[in-house]
Amino acid sequence: MKDVDVVFDLIGGDVLHQSWPMLRPGGTLVSVVDEPNDERADVKNLLFVVEPNGEQLTELARRIESLRPVVGKVGGLPDGPRLWAEKIAGGIPGKVVLTSSSLS
Repeated sequence: MKDVDVVFDLIGGDVLHQSWPMLRPGGTLVSVVDEPNDERADVKNLLFVVEPNGEQLTELARRIESLRPVVGKVGGLPDGPRLWAEKIAGGIPGKVVLTSSSLS
């Protein structure tokens, strides 16, 4: 997986280190375990201390609420290859969301 907007690390160590390449430029890495280093200058990083702190929880809620993915099309799993071809051809702006019949 690559070009993700946010990685929320709950494990640290090697998992934290392996998360950096997944982020798109301008993305954010949040860890609740280890202090993220500045491995990449083109992404934001922060340590979110897991303690009951109203100010930090309010800030986290604000950041989560600001994430608004653009959904270009929604289809079933069988539509995946067709929608992916349409997406890479430039015919779908935003994200493609696939649903399974077990979710409906």
